[in-house]
Amino acid sequence: MADPAQQRIVYSLPGMEQVRVQRNLVYKTAAEEQLGMDIYQPLDADGSPRPAVVFISGYPDPGFEKVVGCRFKEMGAYVSWAQLLACRGMVAVTYENTDPAQDALDAVQFLIDHAADYQIDPTRLAIWSCSGNVPCAVNLMCAMPEQLRCAVLCYGFLLDLDGSTSIAEASAQYRFVNAAAGRSITEIGELPLLLVRAGQDEFPGLNDSLDRFVAQALADGLRLSLINHPDGVHAFDLSDNSDYARQVIEAILDYLRVLVN
Repeated sequence: MADPAQQRIVYSLPGMEQVRVQRNLVYKTAAEEQLGMDIYQPLDADGSPRPAVVFISGYPDPGFEKVVGCRFKEMGAYVSWAQLLACRGMVAVTYENTDPAQDALDAVQFLIDHAADYQIDPTRLAIWSCSGNVPCAVNLMCAMPEQLRCAVLCYGFLLDLDGSTSIAEASAQYRFVNAAAGRSITEIGELPLLLVRAGQDEFPGLNDSLDRFVAQALADGLRLSLINHPDGVHAFDLSDNSDYARQVIEAILDYLRVLVN
């Protein structure tokens, strides 16, 4: 049986595993521990500034590593997604954390402040997040909407709306940080958002929270796009080796490419 920590996405492009990676670049020191990030550069990098996509984590790495066996940025899922984005001409960034909510903000700010050092255009930043990582991404979207071009949130726990407590309960059970608790959809402002829904998601309350979010976002006039994979399960981009799953991944790539350019 394959190691879940090394499981890669079901989509690949020629040359994606050959993209150049700058590993363990220190972006922050917290409690005397240096936190690093990996920056994946496009195959055709020529020194000119490129758009960048940051993969947002919602689990503290020390605990995550004890359970999964590696840190967030070392997982095959994020390595392969980052390689894919770099192969499509975008800089991709993964990072370590000990305080997910604050470290997400600091990682993005570091990229803005040091954009020229890593051939990044700081006016063309996007974020990608999934599952229990999504509340930290939502918190970031609310805190820094004008610094981002767009966000992609896949099969994610979102916000407790209309009296629901499913996100808070899932946070307590699965140990992700519910950084968006108390936030309002309206704080996202005009930031374009792509939600990816797995119709057969097995986590109780997840799709209910997503559907409530969509209804509220539409009522509030958010710039929302939605992709529904009716037969998809949680993390289908890793497990569903089907043409439609690959079409969804292609649609995510196209969305990012259009919105950050």
